[in-house]
Amino acid sequence: MSAATGIAPPWACIRSGSTQLSLKKHLIRPNSIVGDEWKARKLTRQLAAFTANQQIQVHHGKKIVEVSAAQLNKGAAVAQVLAEEHPYECVLCAGDDRTDESMFVLNTPGLLSVKVGDGPTQAGFRVADPALLRQFLVKALVQSRGDQQ
Repeated sequence: MSAATGIAPPWACIRSGSTQLSLKKHLIRPNSIVGDEWKARKLTRQLAAFTANQQIQVHHGKKIVEVSAAQLNKGAAVAQVLAEEHPYECVLCAGDDRTDESMFVLNTPGLLSVKVGDGPTQAGFRVADPALLRQFLVKALVQSRGDQQ
């Protein structure tokens, strides 16, 4: 599916990979936030019903409807990277919607999980917005550089 086929609305972008398809809103049309949110929820329900007997997950996140193989998610990707690479002292997983929760529940030594914004979460920490996350990261880098000297 693509905008060229006429399936995607002009405000959306459809990205596909070998294991994932996502519909992401790149911009919100003026005076249409409620309507777009309703359409995204409806699309999520329809896709979930259509794929109910398949090993597929459908998620509605912030400005995204994501369809992926059931066994593939952000947590599985992080776990795979950590299993393949050398041990890390610290791993930071931060995110702002439901699709990030699979990272937050990993039981990995040295994993710091941060939920950005409101909503239920399994993350160990929470910050109100991306600006506060950036401030935290800058302070952590400055601190780690000071410890190395």
